[in-house]
This record gives sequence, C-alpha cells and structure tokens, in this order.
Amino acid sequence: MRKLLLILLLFPVLNYAAFPVDEVSLIIIEPETPNNWLATLSMVLGILALPMFILSFFVFIVADSIPGIFFIALLSSIILSFASFITGLISVKRGERRWQSIVGMALGIPAIISFFLFLLFVETD
Repeated sequence: MRKLLLILLLFPVLNYAAFPVDEVSLIIIEPETPNNWLATLSMVLGILALPMFILSFFVFIVADSIPGIFFIALLSSIILSFASFITGLISVKRGERRWQSIVGMALGIPAIISFFLFLLFVETD
C-alpha cells in the first residue's frame, strides 16, 4: 500500500521531469477546402426533386378537378431534376465529391425520364 501511495504521489513529478517543455509554440494549419458547392447543390436539388416528383403523381390522382396543380408540381420537379443533373455532370467533370454528384444525378433521373415520356404520350389537339 505504501508503494502505491508513493507512486501516486511521485507520478506527476516524474512525468514532468521525463517530458520537460521549455517553449510553447502553437502551429495552426488550415486545410485547403476545394470549392465543391456544385456537388452539394446537385445532391440537395436531387433530394428535393424526387419527393416533388412523387407528390406530382399523388396530386394527379387526387386533384382531377384542378389540373393546373399537377402541371405546377411536375414542372417544378422537372426543373429541379434538370438543375440537379446539370450541376452533377459539371461536378463529376471537375472531380469534386463524386459521390454527392452521382447521388444528385441518380435522384434526378426519374423525373427527367418521366418528362420525356410525358412529351411522347401527351395528346395534342
């Protein structure tokens, strides 16, 4: 018990003696962050486009009496999807955060495909 008490009392003194510090110097290194806002924008637009795309079809099923709401929801989904896809392509080409840009492009693809299918099957008078 005496040895343990002696070790506990002398440990801070021995520790300081083993590693003396004469000068205090502080070096701050700031990491370089590349300008990767396009990848983040692509992912956010893709995340916003997919629920809007799903919502537009629910509106189409429920609100038959007000067709303008469906077209507004579908148009906003298509605009978000195209913006997501374009910013994702630019970001992939630059090589910035590829996973974010690929996720954004993948979430925007269903609305783009449905837009082209909508153009094929729409009735023109």
